[in-house]
Amino acid sequence: MLLTFFITRDVLGQLGGEPREVDAIARAIAEGELNVRIDTGGKAMRGIFGSMMTMKRRLSEVVGSVRDAVGQITNSAGEIAAGTAELSSRIEQSASALEETSASLEELTSTIKQNADSADEANKLASGLAMRRRAA
Repeated sequence: MLLTFFITRDVLGQLGGEPREVDAIARAIAEGELNVRIDTGGKAMRGIFGSMMTMKRRLSEVVGSVRDAVGQITNSAGEIAAGTAELSSRIEQSASALEETSASLEELTSTIKQNADSADEANKLASGLAMRRRAA
């Protein structure tokens, strides 16, 4: 009987708590419940119970870090999308301005051709008039 007492005490010491408590906490953590409360009863935690407390704390830190990283990635993706939209808008504006410039150049080319044709016609008239004066 005394041997059973010491063995039980040793096993409970290694577990750090009652086996049912250890099992319930391990299941809760396994299911993602990282806010599960581990009642230490004011004792320093050691054994499996203490290790589970450490595991729970570190898993919570990892999940927090992952959430922070996801938030930063989401913000960065939003900034990239906004920058891409702005760049697209500027490209559209540049393309529109280029089309307007092209249309203006076509008008200018047409006007220059008309002026050249008019100058050629004026030159022909002036030449014809000069020949008539010489002949008269």
